[in-house]
Amino acid sequence: MENKKVFLFILIPFFVIVCYILTDIAQTGIVQAVNTTVYATVTAQNISVGVGITSISYNTMAINTGKTYPNVLVATNTGNVVEDITIKGTSSAAWTLNTVNTPQDNYIHKFCTTDCGNVPGGYTALDISAGGNIGVGVSVSSTKNFGLQITTPVTSSVYTEQSVNVIVMAAGT
Repeated sequence: MENKKVFLFILIPFFVIVCYILTDIAQTGIVQAVNTTVYATVTAQNISVGVGITSISYNTMAINTGKTYPNVLVATNTGNVVEDITIKGTSSAAWTLNTVNTPQDNYIHKFCTTDCGNVPGGYTALDISAGGNIGVGVSVSSTKNFGLQITTPVTSSVYTEQSVNVIVMAAGT
């Protein structure tokens, strides 16, 4: 019987030591999950274009005459992403934008980005629905030059000032 008491005496301290080690691991955090924060940022996309000159006048013109606006216009990507910059025309209260200046009260408005000399130059007729390209893939803060040219109707039923506006637009690429 003496041998069994010694054997039990040895097992009890071993079991206590193992319990203390497992309890210590749980309390001290030697084995635990690590929390890591992932810092994330985001910037809202801003698509924007500015034009240096926002009002021009061709002044009084005879009917069936073409005229080039004498100054270069500058479109600037004022957004924060690469953009495509386009331009389209509008009809006025009495005149209809067209690629020809007939029939009555139809006028032509053109734009160019290169070879913008006098008539005929490198001008392209504007459209009301589809925009012509001023610049494709224009970087943030970059500029694109363009010119404008108008041809009045062959015949007109009105002889008052007409607002023949153009719209410069930007789209993200």
